[in-house]
Order: sequence, then structure tokens, then C-alpha cells
Amino acid sequence: MSVVVPAAVQPPVDADFLTPIWMQNESYPASVDRTLINAIWPEAGVIGATAFQVTPRAAGANLSVDVQIGYAIIQGSDAANQGRYAVRLLAVKNRTLAAVPAAGLQRMDLVVLTLWDQAAIGATSNPPWNVQIIKGADVASGPTPPAVPPSSLALANLGPITSSTAQVTSGMIGDRRNIISGLDRLPRGRLGAVNLSGTLPVDSSGGLGPGVSVWNAGGRIHRVTVNAYIYCGASSWVTANLPLYRNGSAVNQWQGRVGTNGGDARIASFTYDDDALAAGFYTYALQGWITGAGAVPGAIIAGSPTPFRSYMTVDDLGAL
Repeated sequence: MSVVVPAAVQPPVDADFLTPIWMQNESYPASVDRTLINAIWPEAGVIGATAFQVTPRAAGANLSVDVQIGYAIIQGSDAANQGRYAVRLLAVKNRTLAAVPAAGLQRMDLVVLTLWDQAAIGATSNPPWNVQIIKGADVASGPTPPAVPPSSLALANLGPITSSTAQVTSGMIGDRRNIISGLDRLPRGRLGAVNLSGTLPVDSSGGLGPGVSVWNAGGRIHRVTVNAYIYCGASSWVTANLPLYRNGSAVNQWQGRVGTNGGDARIASFTYDDDALAAGFYTYALQGWITGAGAVPGAIIAGSPTPFRSYMTVDDLGAL
């Protein structure tokens, strides 16, 4: 059964309302399809730390550079509301600089990704996007790179280039890439949490309860957050030690004094970012003990059911 909207209630056609992408029996330009790219990536850039990195020629330094593989998002700027484009380079590309300037002159070149959309510029280009080196102006001193062309993404400055330059070295490459995140690198939020409670032992490490076991696919950052409440009934200072363990090895520790007249409470809070993780399971757990003049059995006591209690969470902050 089809539903027909009466003509009296149909709104007038308004070009400001773009056709929803992938709607059946509707036609629209590719720029509308690109609204999805705009929504996912709010800015242009390369996706990942090594994507489109400009380096000296791997086969032997000369007056050329290599551009590494990767994904990138390029902002179209040849026409209004052109949107952004997702591109991918499958193999390392080598690009050669123009001839060096005459004696007494120098220049700064610019490496860019540029795309040419026929609908925006009114002309065809094969391929529709490429890596290119824009030659800078020859000057006596203080060279600056040329302006970034329309619908382009700056990768690196090259220079200064003089009449005696025989090869491009790492020191001549000024990285200009804007590194952004791909969907696989975005934060994934809360991975696990646990409530802990118990009594802190004296002068020896002891477990405080179960930890949090989480999976890391490799290269992702875990943020462990601990918020603990400690109540002390001792007549003198005690020092509470709360080390954080990862897979049985200490990686961080909170230490604080609690006391002196009894009935004193302390809030222990700390955050640990674990950012060097290979793929595998990771278990985060707290241990704890007390030391000091007031550190006698039962020094950490409870006015309420638990002398020590905490809440530990593990969150995924995304990939490196």
C-alpha cells in the first residue's frame, strides 16, 4: 500500500534541504554523498601518524622525496559546498624537485595532495588526484613556501634549496601534515569497571579484590581511573599505599597520609594512561598497605561497613 501526501500539506521544494544519501529512486550529485565524509571527519588531514609522510628517497638520497602510503581526507575548495574527499595511496610515490636555483638564490618548495573534481573546476584530470611538489620562488634570503593550491592538503615544506643542494635530507623536510583519526582509531569508551573494598594490611602488599580484565587489539590507549575512600581511626599518622598492577607488575602508585586523631578520611584519586600495549588481554588490579606510627592492625577501620572502598574504571582512549 502506498501513502500519498495530500498536495495541500506538501512543503515547497527547498534547495537548502539536501537529498538524503542512498534514498531509493532519488538522484543527487556526488557532493551530497560526500556529506557522510563531512560528518565523520570534521576536518581535513591524513589518517594515522605515518600516512603520506614525506621522507628522503629510500633508494638513495637525491633531489627527490618519497611519499608514504595511507588514507587522507582532502577539503574541496574550488566551489561552494564542495565538501571533503576520502583518498587512499596504495604504494610509495617518488617525486622530483625542480632544478636548483642559481648561485646566490634559494627557495622553499611545498609537497601537497591535490584533487581536481570535474564538477567543481569544469575540466577533467587523469588521475583526479595526485601528489605534487609546488616550486617556491627564488629569493636572495628568507625563502617561504608557496601557498597551498585549492582543493589541496599540505604535506611538507622542502628547503631551503640552494644552488649547492645535491640531495634532500631529513633536516630539509618540515612536516605540515594534520594527523587525524580514522574510525578504527577513535575512542571506544568504557571497557570495564569494578568496585573494591577491604582492610589495608600493615607493611606488606595485599590484594584488595578482583581486577578488571580487558582486551587490547594492539596500539590502543587504556586509561585506568581509581577513586578510593580511606577511613583512619589511628591516633597518629599512617601512610596509605595504593599501587596499580597490570598483569602482575606495578605500573603506578598513589601514596598519601591519613590520621592523626582518628576518624580522619582521605580521598585517593589517580589516573594512569597505558599507551604501549601489544595485542592481548590486560588485567588491572589494586594492592595496598599502610605504614607509619599509627600503622597497627586495624588502624584503617570503618565507621561504615568497609574501611577501604574504591571504584576503578578502564576506558579506551583510541589508537596511537
